[in-house]
Amino acid sequence: MERLGLPSERYLTLVHPTAVVSRSASIGPGTVVMAHAAVQADAKVGCHSIINTGSIVEHDNQLGDYVHAAPRAALTGSVYAGEGVLIGAGAVVMPGISIGEWAVIGAGAAVIRSVPAHCTAVGVPATIVFVEKEVRAAHGS
Repeated sequence: MERLGLPSERYLTLVHPTAVVSRSASIGPGTVVMAHAAVQADAKVGCHSIINTGSIVEHDNQLGDYVHAAPRAALTGSVYAGEGVLIGAGAVVMPGISIGEWAVIGAGAAVIRSVPAHCTAVGVPATIVFVEKEVRAAHGS
């Protein structure tokens, strides 16, 4: 996207006809909302994101640019997902949880605690199984 250098208004926002998007939700340019997905009241989805088939983005969520909610992911109310976050297929993120930029949530995970940036969390309940080398170095571990 950056290499193309196009202004953001040149990118389409695509919403499948079976998807439900609240009138009070906002979806950035270049974002795709797939079949049977839902984006609820006052949710904000950034640019160039994917809300995949059957995913749910509940009320008051804030998703950064380049976020991918894989099929059947459920982000309950007031979730924050930073830039580049990947929420795996069937994962559930509980209310009020924050997920730092470029973090990965594994398929089927149940996220009950916030996840720092550049980490991978998997399982039920989700636990951090990987921290990028640069992040470990910055924290002296």
